[in-house]
Amino acid sequence: MLINTAHSVARKLQRQCAFEIVVLFLVMSNVAIAQQNRCVERTIPLSVRTTKSGLDTTLSTSDLQGSYQGKPVQIGGFVSAKTKPRVLYLVEMSEDMERTGALEDWNFPLDLARALIARTPADVHVGIAFFTTTLQHTVRPTADRNKLMAEIETVRSLRGEALREVGDPPLWDVIRDATDLLAPAQVGDAIYAIVHGGEHGSKASAQLATISLSSEGIRLFAVMRTFQAREGRYGAFSFQPTESQKQLMRIVDDTGGTLIDVPKGSGLSIPRDFSPSSRDLSPVESALDEAFQPLFRVYPLLIHLPQPVDKLHQLRLDLRNKKDGVHLIYPKTLVPCA
Repeated sequence: MLINTAHSVARKLQRQCAFEIVVLFLVMSNVAIAQQNRCVERTIPLSVRTTKSGLDTTLSTSDLQGSYQGKPVQIGGFVSAKTKPRVLYLVEMSEDMERTGALEDWNFPLDLARALIARTPADVHVGIAFFTTTLQHTVRPTADRNKLMAEIETVRSLRGEALREVGDPPLWDVIRDATDLLAPAQVGDAIYAIVHGGEHGSKASAQLATISLSSEGIRLFAVMRTFQAREGRYGAFSFQPTESQKQLMRIVDDTGGTLIDVPKGSGLSIPRDFSPSSRDLSPVESALDEAFQPLFRVYPLLIHLPQPVDKLHQLRLDLRNKKDGVHLIYPKTLVPCA
């Protein structure tokens, strides 16, 4: 009798173990399937840039086509965002941004930040952060424009004090730290950097900066204040970027942003009383306006990739019927699943 009971208990334990193994296998299979689905389904920020006025920028999924690793990408649909994309203006105030010691150079990034905030739609939450080697004077995204303007003027009053430091900043580390000010991020949020493009001493690489941005759906936009001597009217300058400036350009392109170079000595400046309703735009204002458009014309787009992303690879999106003067801006590089 005891032997039969022992055999019965053993059989029950075997069945229970077998059941638990099956359950564990199914759970692991579902996790693997979910992980694979997440690796082939991506929501990316898609925006539109126009180089001619009066163009229709309305998009539908039927207008789009794409490829990844030489295979077609299935266009899913536009995802409704809970809130409008937020923007963080990231302003470099290192000694290299002033360079000549002139008051004009000190005021330039501050005046540009003021002008861009004034151009930002009122229903978009805006943050700001200044940096030399680390983030300083930070304001998380807010609807309070007065708070942002007051912070700009606080920094303006620090000219000649300890805010500035000599040498290029650890730009990639600063960009990665700036993403924390947008946490929790949503697809389409943006960092708009006003920098000279120099970089030195980052613990992270430019590629890690790209991954930090792209994995959260954050785009990087940039205005580079450059100091190369050149001649001619704006738009005819021959710009030879440094290696770090080239890397910054790649990060901008890979995350779906835009970049403009504003050279020192070109006669371009941002007036303190710049009016967003002004019709008589200077060349720099026109160029900034063109580069500024995609910041808020953003469509979170669901795409289905033909295979999981195992390492950094290029994505290609196009309009099925190309429109003169209409350009798609989107992350050119997809990063692997976390």
